[in-house]
Amino acid sequence: MLQHQSRFLILQWKVKFENNKASSLLFHFFNFVLLLFICASLIQNTSASTNKSQNRPIYNSTHARLIRFLTKNYDTRMRPVLHPTDAIEVGVLLAAYQIIDVVWTDEYLRWEPSNYENSVEVYLPASSVWKPEIFVFYSSKEGSSIKGDLNVRVNSDGVVRYYVPFTTTSLCPIDVKYFPFDKQHCVIKFGSWANTADSVIFRLLSPEPNLEDFYDNQEWVLNHCYAEQVLNFQQIGNQSKQAPVIALHMHIERQSFYYIFNLVVPSALITVVSVIGFHLPSASTGARLTKVRLGMMTLLSMSIVLLTVVTDMPKFGLEAVPGKKGSFSGVPLMGLYYFGLLLIVSFSTVTTSWFVSIEKRLISDGIPWYLQWLILDWRNLSFQRYKPVCSSERKQSLNKIAMHELGMNPTSPSGNDSSAGRLRSCQDNIAERLNDARESEKNVNCSREMITLLEKLLYEVRIIAMVVNEPLDSTVKTKESLLIRRMDRLSLTVYLITFVIFTLMFFYHDWY
Repeated sequence: MLQHQSRFLILQWKVKFENNKASSLLFHFFNFVLLLFICASLIQNTSASTNKSQNRPIYNSTHARLIRFLTKNYDTRMRPVLHPTDAIEVGVLLAAYQIIDVVWTDEYLRWEPSNYENSVEVYLPASSVWKPEIFVFYSSKEGSSIKGDLNVRVNSDGVVRYYVPFTTTSLCPIDVKYFPFDKQHCVIKFGSWANTADSVIFRLLSPEPNLEDFYDNQEWVLNHCYAEQVLNFQQIGNQSKQAPVIALHMHIERQSFYYIFNLVVPSALITVVSVIGFHLPSASTGARLTKVRLGMMTLLSMSIVLLTVVTDMPKFGLEAVPGKKGSFSGVPLMGLYYFGLLLIVSFSTVTTSWFVSIEKRLISDGIPWYLQWLILDWRNLSFQRYKPVCSSERKQSLNKIAMHELGMNPTSPSGNDSSAGRLRSCQDNIAERLNDARESEKNVNCSREMITLLEKLLYEVRIIAMVVNEPLDSTVKTKESLLIRRMDRLSLTVYLITFVIFTLMFFYHDWY
C-alpha cells in the first residue's frame, strides 16, 4: 500500500515540475526525501511485527512442550501402573443429568510444574490416554460400553478426571401386580466386562448421586436413589475371581392420577348408572325389555373403555419367573377391578332378564315357593315375651262383644251392611269402646287382652275402609307387584354393595 502511495506522489510531482527545468534539483530532493520516508515506514512495520512476535507469552510453547512430554512413548493399550501386578483404582461419581464422573491416577502422566512455567493442569484428548473400560450390564441398547471423544483433565499428580455424558436403556424387572399403584425397584450396574479386581478396582466416590438437575417424569416419581459397590464373581477356568461393580438403585413410583381420572372414574360411573337403570320401577321406564337393551349397550361401552385400558396397561403373564408355576398374583390390580365391573354389569343384565321371566309367569303360575319369603310382612313379625292369656270362655265372650260392636252375626262370617257409612260407625264404636276399656282397665278382669283385641279390630276396620274408599281406577298393590318391587330393591342393594366393596378393595389393595 505504501508503494502505491509513493508512485502516486512521484507522478504528481513530475506533472507539477515538468515544464519547470529550473526546479529539477528541488524535484530530485523531494523524491529522495519521499523514498527515505517510505523506507523508514517499512523498516518500522517490520520491526514492530518482529517485536510483537518476540513479546508473545511463551505459555503456548510451554503447553505444547508439556503435551509432547506426556504423550511421548505413551501407549494407550497399557494400564498406567508402574508394576504389572498392581491394580488401578477408578473412582466413579454418578450425577444427573446423564453425567458420569470417572477419576483415576495415571502413573505415566506426571510432571514437575516448575519445569513448565508452574503449569499444574492440562487437557488432553480422551483418545490419547488410557481409559478404564466401563460397561452397562443388562443394557438393551447397542453399544453398552461408555465411550466418548471428549477431553480429559490431567493434573501434575497424574490424576485424570473424565466427564462422560452418557445415556442408556437398561433392562429392569417390572412387577405390574399393583398397577396403577405400582412401585418399582430398578438397578443399573456399571463395571468392567473383562477386568477383575486384580487389575481394575471401581470405587464409589459418593453413595448419593447428584440429583440437582433431575426432574420427575409425568408418569414416574423418583422416591429414592442411591449407589453402592457390590462384588460380582466371575468364573475363569477353575478359579472364581471378584469383579467390583457399581450398582445404582432407583425406587420409582407410578403417578396413578392419570389412570384414575381417565379410566377408573368413567367406568365406575357407567357401572353405577347402568345398575340403577336396571332396577328402576317398570312404570317409570316402560317394559323391562328396555332394561335388557340398556344392559347390552352398557356392556358395549365397557368394552370400548376396556380397549383403552388394555392399550395403557403393561403386558403381564401368569408365569413371570422361568421355572416356576404361574399364579394370578401377576394380574394387574386394574385388570381385576375392570373384570369385577364387567361381572356386575353382566349379572345385572342376567338378573333383569330373570325378573322379566318371573313377571310373565306370575299371572299364570303364581308366586314360586322359593320367593314366598319376599312377600312376608316383616313389620308385624316381632319376638315378645310370653304373657298369660285368658281362658277360652273369656276369649269367646270378648269375640262376641267385638262382633256385636261391628253389627255382625256371630255365626256368620260377614255382616249385613258393608257400606262406607257402616264401616265408619263401626270404627267409631270400636274406638269409643277402646277408650272406655283403657280407662276402666283396673276394674275389668283380663282387660289387657280385650284392649289388644280391640286394637287389632280397629286396625283391620281402617284397612277395610281404605280399600272401600279407594277409587276403582287406581292401581291395586297386589302380592305380585310387591314381589317384583322387593326383588328389584334387593338386587339393587346387593349390586351396589358389591360395587362399593370392589372399589374399596381397588384403592386399599394391601390384601392383594
